[in-house]
Amino acid sequence: MSTEDLTRVALGQGHIGAALTLSCAAHWNQSASDWRLMIGQGGGIGLEDGNGTLVASAITLPYARDVAWISMVLVRQDWQRRGLASDLLVQCIEAVESRGLIPALDATPAGEKVYLPLGFVPIFRFQRYELDLGKPAMPQGKGDPSPDPETFEALAALDAEAAGAGRPAILADLVARAPGAVCRLDAPEQGFVLARPGRNAWQIGPLVADSVDGARRLFDRALARAAQRRVFIDVPDGQDAFRRHVEAAGFSPQRPFTRMYKGRDRAFGRPELTFAVAGPELG
Repeated sequence: MSTEDLTRVALGQGHIGAALTLSCAAHWNQSASDWRLMIGQGGGIGLEDGNGTLVASAITLPYARDVAWISMVLVRQDWQRRGLASDLLVQCIEAVESRGLIPALDATPAGEKVYLPLGFVPIFRFQRYELDLGKPAMPQGKGDPSPDPETFEALAALDAEAAGAGRPAILADLVARAPGAVCRLDAPEQGFVLARPGRNAWQIGPLVADSVDGARRLFDRALARAAQRRVFIDVPDGQDAFRRHVEAAGFSPQRPFTRMYKGRDRAFGRPELTFAVAGPELG
């Protein structure tokens, strides 16, 4: 079948199962709930074959200002190396830039080579760390009380300060999915950590704090509440003291990523406040 016979579709909630099949085939960590969030909050596009089977996908997630996230660029194995990923990526870029937003993404080393000629600029690198707890995780313990509206507003404001762009709907979804994983620092310290269940592992992040000591304590509390045996955390390279704490807890490097913006050479917000990102699919 030729690529010309594929049909472009806007991804909707009815595509969640097919999209999950794509990410499972790539051995990625996204769950059906992740796809539901990304499709619901963003602009998803896909390609279907003559049987109506989804063979490729891409997502854009617009933040509150300035930037939009591009992720989940996936192509089924038998359709790879035909330019589908590049075509979907270009469509996402055009959609983002038409709204006056900066396209952003997290790239693997192989992906970085593809994105550089398109005008993407490396901003910072981060490392995915992985831990096998060595035993089945305990059922998720009780975390801090679920944030009331005022507390959640403060949490979202701190996240926006760190990221340089607001994403309250995304944070609200993560809190609702795993309220027992929410941990916060007490005033006058500022900081919080969220976590979520993935298909393969429990993902810790985002973790935002105004000190390394606060970040360490939030991480320890989040790890104690892990609800899956395998745990991921994505740590920016510049957070060396925190990284050593993560390694001391038994985590090992799994794979690197590079955060990239198209046509912008510096980070939004205050990246020094971010000790763990939310994951390449969410930024």
